[in-house]
Amino acid sequence: MSHLTFKQRLAPLFSQLPSILSAVAVIWLLQIFVAVSMTALIFSGELSAFTAQGMGFLLFGTLAFTLVTSLSSAFVNAIGGLQSVAITTVSLLVANIVAQMNTAALDAQMATAVVAITAATLLTGIAFVLIGTFKLGQLVCFIPYPVIGGFMAATGWALLLNVSSMKVTAQTDADFNRELRFAGLANIMAGLGGSGVGFHHLSLSTLNLRLGGRSRLVGVAAAVLIGLTIFLGAAALAVVPKLIAGGLLVYLAFSLLWDWLIKTWFQLDWLDYGIIWFILLATIFVGFLEGIGLGIVLAGVLFVVDYSRIDMVRHALTGAERRSRVVRPLLYEQLLRCLLNTSPAAVRS
Repeated sequence: MSHLTFKQRLAPLFSQLPSILSAVAVIWLLQIFVAVSMTALIFSGELSAFTAQGMGFLLFGTLAFTLVTSLSSAFVNAIGGLQSVAITTVSLLVANIVAQMNTAALDAQMATAVVAITAATLLTGIAFVLIGTFKLGQLVCFIPYPVIGGFMAATGWALLLNVSSMKVTAQTDADFNRELRFAGLANIMAGLGGSGVGFHHLSLSTLNLRLGGRSRLVGVAAAVLIGLTIFLGAAALAVVPKLIAGGLLVYLAFSLLWDWLIKTWFQLDWLDYGIIWFILLATIFVGFLEGIGLGIVLAGVLFVVDYSRIDMVRHALTGAERRSRVVRPLLYEQLLRCLLNTSPAAVRS
């Protein structure tokens, strides 16, 4: 039995090195831009004086999400990061705190806001861990396929993620409970550093897959660069080409829309395909969570309607085709023979 040499074991890694390096650079740049935009969203108005501190908090969270997700997820291309829906909710909470404390000192307002952000992230992390520990994550498997498709199309618009969607995209099986437990651990770590909520980032994970970053080294290396960015501060942000990063986001959004709005037209029936469009439009005009919720309800209604149309009778036979095994008195047997040609069909369900 031959054994591979150390050089032979490294050969596949070196063949993937260009793809890995390009994926690392892109993921790092986009993670930085996400953190910058989220910082501007949360620490605005009166709290804009604390933008630098807020940026440090969110970058630390980005580091935790990227590293933990890359090392623990069943998807080797998985990238964790801040989530816009959760951060938007936190920003509204912070704005409400500032409005109620308008007479207090700015330092007190900032301290209260950070405590609120930390509490929200820690509670989210604990909830994820509990859901995964009690094995409730498998409930995601019951989400209808068209709902996942609609979510993916909406993701092209909103750039968000769900682990169930990653399972479809990467075509890899995953233990949802394990993913939830580690996502919870990442949120607890991020919360201790004052960051907002995050977990598996669908857009970045999909982009990583398409760039050929089929290695956990991409996430680990990107996490190292994020750590250096925290250490170097504004000097590291100056080298980020904003136009390229923005163009990649636009490309990713349109690629998701193409995959889940155009290609699925050839794969699904018109009702399931309509659900995808319904979720997308509801997400755009109503809201992200509302669109997903309405899609699940609609898919559930269609499921009930479809199954109600299924004939519950498996076979319909007459006595001439199949006799009953029931032993009857002779008189009854004679009556059945006389009525055989005129008796109604015997139904076996």
